[in-house]
Amino acid sequence: MKHALHWTIGRAPMRGAGYAAGLRGACCAYVSIVLEGSQTPRTARTPAQFTMPRFAWRLSDKDVADVVNFIRSSWGNGAPPVSSAEVAKSRKSLQVRIAGGSN
Repeated sequence: MKHALHWTIGRAPMRGAGYAAGLRGACCAYVSIVLEGSQTPRTARTPAQFTMPRFAWRLSDKDVADVVNFIRSSWGNGAPPVSSAEVAKSRKSLQVRIAGGSN
């Protein structure tokens, strides 16, 4: 499960000053992955496919913010926190997109 999140964002491992700088702009990407889930692509170099299930049905906006903030503040990362309001906005945007509307 962790590989789907780590590699989908495009960086691993999830620690260090350079990575934390990347986290500052990745708030919505993390929220989207926690809500929608993710799957790594299969390639000749990496034939294994890792999947992270979607948690939108299970986690509240506060729960998602807590998970994302844990990632963004652990392992030496120092990205700013994500609020429950930001998660709610992302969740609403995802629901519109899934329903076929526009953002």
